[in-house]
Amino acid sequence: MTYRVMCSTYGNGELPSAALEFHQHSAVTRIVLEEDAAAMRLPNIRPGNSLGHRVVTRIASTALGITVIRKVGPRIDPTLIRLTGGRLSSVTPFPALLLSHTGARTGVTRTTPIVYFTDAGRVIVIASNFGAPKNPAWYYNIKANPEVTLLGRGFSGSFLAEEVVGPERDRLFHFAAGASSPYDHYQQSAAARPIAVIAFRPVGRRQHAVASPDRRLHRTIAVRIRRGRIDRDRVEPRRQRGPRTLPTWVPVAPDDPG
Repeated sequence: MTYRVMCSTYGNGELPSAALEFHQHSAVTRIVLEEDAAAMRLPNIRPGNSLGHRVVTRIASTALGITVIRKVGPRIDPTLIRLTGGRLSSVTPFPALLLSHTGARTGVTRTTPIVYFTDAGRVIVIASNFGAPKNPAWYYNIKANPEVTLLGRGFSGSFLAEEVVGPERDRLFHFAAGASSPYDHYQQSAAARPIAVIAFRPVGRRQHAVASPDRRLHRTIAVRIRRGRIDRDRVEPRRQRGPRTLPTWVPVAPDDPG
């Protein structure tokens, strides 16, 4: 028997908050957990003004600093960001994430470390390319293939990229440039190229958990209930196709594509 429940998951694969009821008499063979993209909780990350931000900004505004960051960052940041959950990178204290994107021409998946902040449930990235006259390579890839994967501090998953234009673009750019950051310097260096601002919105995805009829899955999820990793409010029950109605879990047809 298959049951379906709406929930949201964090980057570590854990289920969030509160509780669900379980029917221990049910012989569950498969559970389908559908992530609710709207419920993904992004941390509140804002541009900073600390001494560390000012030091990194000064380094990243020089030709030598840009060269070092270009060469060192892509080599050490993927490992640093994964090992520390996005807490450390070559440009700390600036927050950095890993952007996994698909090549526009090659179709090859590439991973790029990049600085970001969050705004209104979106991950915001300034496509400065260190003030170069052309957009960064990843910009063209996400324009061709906007669905990407992000890994940052406190979140990870599938996101949909969209270039922000008009007054909203100006607001976000000035918001980032108004803190201790090199973006004003990069815009001057980029000359005629308006530096693009990219917003990434969470995209829902489906996860599967398999259980045998011995209720081991019930015990596993019960632990998550006690730790507050499942939210009753996120449950979206559907009509049962049988004579019995379950208040929390609702069976669907065995051949359901989920």
